Amino acid sequence: MLVWTDAPGHGLGGSTPAWNNDLDLVVEARGTYLGNNFDINGWSVTGGAADFHNNTEGVFLGPIPPGNLTVRVVASNINSDGLPNSGDSTDQDFALVAYNAAEVPTGACCIGDDGTCQLLTAADCAAANGIYQGDGTSCTSKPCAPCLADFDNSGDVGVKDLLFLLGAWGPCPKKGDCLADFDNSGDVGVKDLLFLLGVWGSCP
Repeated sequence: MLVWTDAPGHGLGGSTPAWNNDLDLVVEARGTYLGNNFDINGWSVTGGAADFHNNTEGVFLGPIPPGNLTVRVVASNINSDGLPNSGDSTDQDFALVAYNAAEVPTGACCIGDDGTCQLLTAADCAAANGIYQGDGTSCTSKPCAPCLADFDNSGDVGVKDLLFLLGAWGPCPKKGDCLADFDNSGDVGVKDLLFLLGVWGSCP
């Protein structure tokens, strides 16, 4: 459900619409569902047109198999001050509620060998050929720093660091407690070895 308090209308009465800002609820789940498009049973249906006048929009999915979905709030038309005394003269806040759904966790994803870090889901990180650092991890601690594999603090990633990783090969005694477990998978394996080889040489 999407709800917002619209900016005050013109107050002139008559047939002239008095609504101002327009937000639209869009849910993508085996099709695209727009807010307030329902069948005779009250379930949302795909297609249709966006609701451009109501400030309450809902999408109610009938019995469907479990799976991922994406919920978006689209600012289709923001022309008035929906949030007085905050921001500029064209803004709008809103409330969004999802029932019987859970947010997919995100975490730091190391992409490439140059220290690039993005907050992604595990699936999106894998699709980007990255190394997922675990749910809830962030990029602020620089988990993808190129010298993360410089275990001996020598200023470069070399043979000693490789031997350290190979010595730690296999399951970690405790997840999150393995220096060589770069992808935070709970064990030191092929992905961790590839990460080390990708940053081989002198540290920046």
